[in-house]
Amino acid sequence: MLGHMKLVDIKKTNISYFYQGLQENGKSYGTVTFYQKLFSSIFNMALDNGIIRNNPTKRALDVIEGSHKRKESLTKKQQEEFLSYLYKQDRDMYRKVAFLIGTMCRISEFAGLTWEDIDMKNRIITVDHQLLYKKFDGEKTGYHITPTKNTHTRKIPMTEEVYKVLRELHNYYFILHTEHCVDGKKDFVFTCKSGNLLNVASFDYELKKAVEKYNETAEYEIESISAHILRHTGCTRDAEDGMDIKVLQYLMGHSNTQITNNFYNHVNEDRAADEVANVVERRKNKAL
Repeated sequence: MLGHMKLVDIKKTNISYFYQGLQENGKSYGTVTFYQKLFSSIFNMALDNGIIRNNPTKRALDVIEGSHKRKESLTKKQQEEFLSYLYKQDRDMYRKVAFLIGTMCRISEFAGLTWEDIDMKNRIITVDHQLLYKKFDGEKTGYHITPTKNTHTRKIPMTEEVYKVLRELHNYYFILHTEHCVDGKKDFVFTCKSGNLLNVASFDYELKKAVEKYNETAEYEIESISAHILRHTGCTRDAEDGMDIKVLQYLMGHSNTQITNNFYNHVNEDRAADEVANVVERRKNKAL
């Protein structure tokens, strides 16, 4: 899609979506950074020649996770403390963060959810479309509804926490909601604090502001945050608890297990401590 856009029309969000697509299709972080270097050089030339005012590749990699980064997800202690802080200080952001960790939705899927997709009785969330903020051929940059990546429909069971978040949202929906209609979709579940529709850039901005406030008093500070890291966090927690890798692949919406394996086989300090404790306990039981 980038190849069909004019240079002056390309925004950071367009490039970030392109990078996310590469990674979701199994491309390595090294491949993504190759494109980043290539694009950065092209846009720097355009900047030097006065064609554009800003280089949209700046920080476009923020939504992408690579093996070189020290943290791929929040630790259990960070997750617990951050959610506890948000519950008391910023209920709107609490609901969004708890939902994203609990469902592992992509931010575009999360932004596109409507109440028609929510089955509170059976506690099922249907994910069959996404809300993108981008430019399509012959149109201005704006919001559009498209199929999910890989065009697969997922039925995500609600955890108890996710159910509580949605129940609370539904109780206040007709008071808090603003009217939006995109390609026939309306009654969006989540919006920005301003009432506008969500996209990667707007959500990550609100999330980072929340983390800055949290870090002022936090015992377990968070160095970096994004919607993508919340998705990683949910996946990592389920992997730590031994969820079957094929189920995890389905819930994440991955086209193959190669990407899921990066989470499933990831070992951090907390997971190592838990596994050692489990081994010790099993040895004790055998000795009895």
